Amino acid sequence: MRSNIVVFNSMVAVEVENAVREHGAVPATIAILNGVPHIGLERDQLELLGKSTDVRKCSRRDLGVAMGLRETGATTVAGTMVLASHADIPVFVTGKHVLSGCIV
Repeated sequence: MRSNIVVFNSMVAVEVENAVREHGAVPATIAILNGVPHIGLERDQLELLGKSTDVRKCSRRDLGVAMGLRETGATTVAGTMVLASHADIPVFVTGKHVLSGCIV
């Protein structure tokens, strides 16, 4: 069953990024891979994130821990806000939320 979930998660991520492109924006999926923050993931990185079984849920308080321990992490809204801010991304979408002009 896990493999079906991985394929579904990866497919959804690719579909969302394609929808963003179709509307004239640049997708930049945010995650921490092996302790390194990534702003914008390649398809193989998206698939790796979907396949990993030990992914930390990273809120802003968890970012330093995940980086220090060289872990892989999926960001919460707060974690995404912090990393997007550092990448000068003023507007982002995560899940059901659209956030604009966030000061972190």
